[in-house]
Amino acid sequence: MQTILKRGLPLVRERVHQGYTEWMLDLEQSLYVNCLANGVAIPELDEYKRKREDREAREKRTDSGRSNLLERTNQLGLPASKPYVNPNKIGRNDPCPCGSGKKYKKCCLG
Repeated sequence: MQTILKRGLPLVRERVHQGYTEWMLDLEQSLYVNCLANGVAIPELDEYKRKREDREAREKRTDSGRSNLLERTNQLGLPASKPYVNPNKIGRNDPCPCGSGKKYKKCCLG
C-alpha cells in the first residue's frame, strides 16, 4: 500500500497544481483524507484542511433553511418527483387509432 501511495501521491499533487475539473472529483479533499489516513505530511495539508472546513460550514448554512434531505429524495436517493405520464397514451380498451372500430387490444396491440 505504501508503494502505491509513494508513486501516486506526487501524480495527484501535480494534477491538483495543474488544474482539473472539480465538479467531477475533488482531488484536494481526496488527497487531504489520504494523507491524514496514511500519516503523510505535505505542505498543502493546512490549506486543504481550511478549504474543507470552509466548504462544510458553507454547506451547513445552505442546508439549514431546507427541508430534510430524506423528504426530498426517493428510495434510490434521486430527487423526488412525480413520474411522467403521457397524456396521449392509448389504453388497451380504448378504440384503436387506426380507425377499425375495434378495441386497441384486439386490433393493433394484439
